Amino acid sequence: MTYVYIISDTSYIPLSILNKYNYLIPNWINKQINENIKNSSIAYLTVVYIIKKLFYIDKKILFNKNKFGKPLVDNCNNIFFNISHTENYVACIVSDSYDVGIDIENIKHANKNIIEKYYSEYEEKYIYDDLHTINYRFTKIWTMKECFVKMIGSGITSTFKHLDTKKLNYDSSCFFKTIFDEKMVCSFCMNGKDIIMYEYYDIEVFIEVVLRSLENDFQM
Repeated sequence: MTYVYIISDTSYIPLSILNKYNYLIPNWINKQINENIKNSSIAYLTVVYIIKKLFYIDKKILFNKNKFGKPLVDNCNNIFFNISHTENYVACIVSDSYDVGIDIENIKHANKNIIEKYYSEYEEKYIYDDLHTINYRFTKIWTMKECFVKMIGSGITSTFKHLDTKKLNYDSSCFFKTIFDEKMVCSFCMNGKDIIMYEYYDIEVFIEVVLRSLENDFQM
Protein backbone atom coordinates (compact mmCIF):
# COMPACT_ATOMS: atom_id res chain seq x y z
CA MET A 1 0.00 0.00 0.00
CA THR A 2 1.19 3.53 -0.78
CA TYR A 3 -0.12 6.67 0.88
CA VAL A 4 0.17 10.17 -0.60
CA TYR A 5 -0.70 13.19 1.54
CA ILE A 6 -0.77 16.81 0.38
CA ILE A 7 -1.21 19.57 2.96
CA SER A 8 -2.06 23.14 1.96
CA ASP A 9 -2.08 26.53 3.72
CA THR A 10 0.98 25.61 5.76
CA SER A 11 1.91 29.25 6.37
CA TYR A 12 -1.09 29.56 8.70
CA ILE A 13 0.30 27.32 11.43
CA PRO A 14 2.68 28.92 13.97
CA LEU A 15 6.04 27.21 14.29
CA SER A 16 5.52 27.19 18.06
CA ILE A 17 2.73 24.60 17.68
CA LEU A 18 5.10 22.27 15.86
CA ASN A 19 8.07 22.77 18.19
CA LYS A 20 6.69 20.49 20.90
CA TYR A 21 6.86 17.58 18.44
CA ASN A 22 10.57 18.15 17.70
CA TYR A 23 11.56 14.85 19.31
CA LEU A 24 9.70 12.99 16.53
CA ILE A 25 11.56 14.59 13.62
CA PRO A 26 15.20 14.45 12.43
CA ASN A 27 17.60 16.84 14.17
CA TRP A 28 18.85 18.22 10.85
CA ILE A 29 15.52 20.02 10.34
CA ASN A 30 16.46 22.72 12.84
CA LYS A 31 19.42 23.76 10.68
CA GLN A 32 17.14 24.94 7.87
CA ILE A 33 15.70 28.43 7.40
CA ASN A 34 12.46 29.16 9.28
CA GLU A 35 9.85 28.48 6.59
CA ASN A 36 11.64 25.28 5.59
CA ILE A 37 11.74 24.21 9.24
CA LYS A 38 7.97 24.60 9.38
CA ASN A 39 7.24 22.73 6.15
CA SER A 40 9.81 20.02 6.83
CA SER A 41 8.38 19.51 10.32
CA ILE A 42 4.86 19.15 8.88
CA ALA A 43 6.18 16.65 6.31
CA TYR A 44 8.04 14.45 8.80
CA LEU A 45 5.21 14.51 11.33
CA THR A 46 2.86 13.37 8.57
CA VAL A 47 5.26 10.55 7.67
CA VAL A 48 5.39 9.47 11.33
CA TYR A 49 1.58 9.56 11.47
CA ILE A 50 1.27 7.39 8.35
CA ILE A 51 3.83 4.84 9.54
CA LYS A 52 2.33 4.55 13.02
CA LYS A 53 -1.40 4.78 12.28
CA LEU A 54 -1.71 3.28 8.81
CA PHE A 55 1.13 0.74 8.90
CA TYR A 56 0.56 -0.03 12.61
CA ILE A 57 4.19 0.31 13.64
CA ASP A 58 4.25 0.94 17.37
CA LYS A 59 7.68 2.40 18.08
CA LYS A 60 9.52 5.67 17.70
CA ILE A 61 10.50 6.23 14.06
CA LEU A 62 14.20 6.96 13.54
CA PHE A 63 15.33 8.82 10.41
CA ASN A 64 18.65 8.86 8.58
CA LYS A 65 20.04 9.73 5.13
CA ASN A 66 21.85 7.80 2.43
CA LYS A 67 25.17 9.00 1.04
CA PHE A 68 23.39 11.25 -1.47
CA GLY A 69 21.27 12.87 1.24
CA LYS A 70 18.04 10.98 0.57
CA PRO A 71 16.10 10.57 3.84
CA LEU A 72 15.16 7.08 4.97
CA VAL A 73 13.62 5.27 7.92
CA ASP A 74 16.46 3.78 9.94
CA ASN A 75 14.60 1.28 12.08
CA CYS A 76 11.75 -0.09 9.94
CA ASN A 77 12.47 -2.60 7.20
CA ASN A 78 10.57 -2.16 3.94
CA ILE A 79 9.16 1.29 4.72
CA PHE A 80 9.99 3.80 1.99
CA PHE A 81 9.12 7.48 2.00
CA ASN A 82 9.85 10.82 0.42
CA ILE A 83 8.80 14.41 1.10
CA SER A 84 8.63 17.71 -0.74
CA HIS A 85 7.43 21.23 0.02
CA THR A 86 7.03 24.55 -1.73
CA GLU A 87 5.86 27.78 -0.12
CA ASN A 88 2.33 26.95 1.12
CA TYR A 89 2.23 23.19 0.34
CA VAL A 90 3.73 20.00 1.75
CA ALA A 91 3.67 16.58 0.06
CA CYS A 92 4.53 13.15 1.49
CA ILE A 93 4.56 9.64 0.09
CA VAL A 94 5.02 6.48 2.18
CA SER A 95 5.02 2.89 0.91
CA ASP A 96 5.60 -0.60 2.30
CA SER A 97 6.05 -2.00 -1.20
CA TYR A 98 8.33 0.13 -3.37
CA ASP A 99 10.92 2.86 -3.29
CA VAL A 100 9.23 6.21 -3.95
CA GLY A 101 9.86 9.84 -4.85
CA ILE A 102 7.66 12.94 -4.77
CA ASP A 103 7.98 16.57 -5.81
CA ILE A 104 5.56 19.47 -5.40
CA GLU A 105 5.99 22.90 -6.98
CA ASN A 106 3.95 26.04 -7.30
CA ILE A 107 3.09 26.46 -10.97
CA LYS A 108 5.97 28.40 -12.52
CA HIS A 109 6.22 30.43 -15.71
CA ALA A 110 7.83 28.43 -18.51
CA ASN A 111 11.48 29.48 -18.74
CA LYS A 112 13.07 29.14 -22.17
CA ASN A 113 16.62 28.88 -20.79
CA ILE A 114 15.67 26.11 -18.37
CA ILE A 115 13.79 24.25 -21.13
CA GLU A 116 16.81 24.37 -23.42
CA LYS A 117 19.18 23.24 -20.67
CA TYR A 118 17.17 20.55 -18.87
CA TYR A 119 14.32 19.38 -21.12
CA SER A 120 14.45 16.83 -23.94
CA GLU A 121 13.23 17.51 -27.47
CA TYR A 122 10.02 15.58 -26.78
CA GLU A 123 9.41 17.52 -23.57
CA GLU A 124 10.00 20.86 -25.27
CA LYS A 125 7.45 19.97 -27.96
CA TYR A 126 4.97 18.87 -25.28
CA ILE A 127 5.34 22.18 -23.42
CA TYR A 128 4.85 24.40 -26.47
CA ASP A 129 2.05 22.29 -27.98
CA ASP A 130 -0.61 24.02 -25.87
CA LEU A 131 0.13 27.63 -24.94
CA HIS A 132 -2.95 27.78 -22.70
CA THR A 133 -1.38 25.21 -20.36
CA ILE A 134 2.28 25.96 -21.02
CA ASN A 135 3.11 26.85 -17.41
CA TYR A 136 1.39 23.75 -16.05
CA ARG A 137 3.16 21.52 -18.58
CA PHE A 138 6.53 23.14 -17.84
CA THR A 139 6.05 22.56 -14.11
CA LYS A 140 4.68 19.05 -14.54
CA ILE A 141 7.74 17.89 -16.48
CA TRP A 142 10.05 19.36 -13.86
CA THR A 143 8.24 17.60 -10.99
CA MET A 144 8.35 14.29 -12.85
CA LYS A 145 12.10 14.59 -13.30
CA GLU A 146 12.57 15.61 -9.67
CA CYS A 147 10.49 12.80 -8.20
CA PHE A 148 12.32 10.20 -10.32
CA VAL A 149 15.74 11.45 -9.20
CA LYS A 150 14.52 11.52 -5.60
CA MET A 151 13.18 7.97 -5.93
CA ILE A 152 16.52 6.56 -7.09
CA GLY A 153 18.27 8.71 -4.48
CA SER A 154 21.06 10.04 -6.69
CA GLY A 155 20.47 13.73 -6.03
CA ILE A 156 21.79 14.62 -9.50
CA THR A 157 20.01 17.35 -11.49
CA SER A 158 22.73 17.75 -14.14
CA THR A 159 21.32 14.73 -16.01
CA PHE A 160 17.80 16.18 -16.25
CA LYS A 161 18.03 16.70 -20.01
CA HIS A 162 18.65 12.97 -20.47
CA LEU A 163 15.72 12.01 -18.22
CA ASP A 164 13.10 12.02 -20.95
CA THR A 165 9.76 11.70 -19.18
CA LYS A 166 8.18 9.99 -22.20
CA LYS A 167 10.69 7.15 -21.88
CA LEU A 168 10.40 7.12 -18.11
CA ASN A 169 6.62 6.87 -18.41
CA TYR A 170 6.40 4.19 -21.08
CA ASP A 171 9.73 2.38 -21.30
CA SER A 172 10.49 1.67 -17.65
CA SER A 173 9.04 -0.18 -14.70
CA CYS A 174 8.31 3.08 -12.91
CA PHE A 175 4.77 4.23 -12.23
CA PHE A 176 4.12 8.00 -12.36
CA LYS A 177 1.13 10.07 -11.32
CA THR A 178 0.57 13.84 -11.31
CA ILE A 179 -1.92 15.76 -9.17
CA PHE A 180 -2.57 19.46 -9.60
CA ASP A 181 -4.81 22.40 -8.77
CA GLU A 182 -4.84 26.02 -9.90
CA LYS A 183 -1.67 26.82 -7.92
CA MET A 184 0.49 23.71 -7.66
CA VAL A 185 1.63 20.55 -9.42
CA CYS A 186 2.66 17.39 -7.55
CA SER A 187 4.18 14.33 -9.20
CA PHE A 188 5.18 11.08 -7.55
CA CYS A 189 6.65 7.82 -8.78
CA MET A 190 7.52 4.35 -7.54
CA ASN A 191 9.42 1.43 -9.00
CA GLY A 192 6.31 -0.70 -9.39
CA LYS A 193 2.51 -0.48 -9.28
CA ASP A 194 0.63 -0.41 -6.01
CA ILE A 195 -2.67 0.52 -4.41
CA ILE A 196 -2.52 4.26 -3.73
CA MET A 197 -4.49 6.05 -1.03
CA TYR A 198 -4.54 9.82 -1.47
CA GLU A 199 -5.44 12.53 1.06
CA TYR A 200 -5.56 16.31 0.64
CA TYR A 201 -5.66 18.25 3.93
CA ASP A 202 -5.67 21.95 4.68
CA ILE A 203 -3.65 22.94 7.73
CA GLU A 204 -6.66 22.87 10.06
CA VAL A 205 -7.39 19.25 9.18
CA PHE A 206 -3.69 18.44 9.59
CA ILE A 207 -3.85 19.81 13.14
CA GLU A 208 -7.03 17.91 13.97
CA VAL A 209 -6.05 14.60 12.37
CA VAL A 210 -2.27 14.28 12.37
CA LEU A 211 -1.18 16.33 15.39
CA ARG A 212 -4.05 15.20 17.60
CA SER A 213 -3.29 11.58 16.75
CA LEU A 214 0.41 12.00 17.61
CA GLU A 215 -0.53 13.86 20.76
CA ASN A 216 -2.76 10.99 21.89
CA ASP A 217 -0.18 8.35 20.95
CA PHE A 218 2.55 10.00 22.99
CA GLN A 219 0.22 11.35 25.72
CA MET A 220 1.43 14.90 25.42
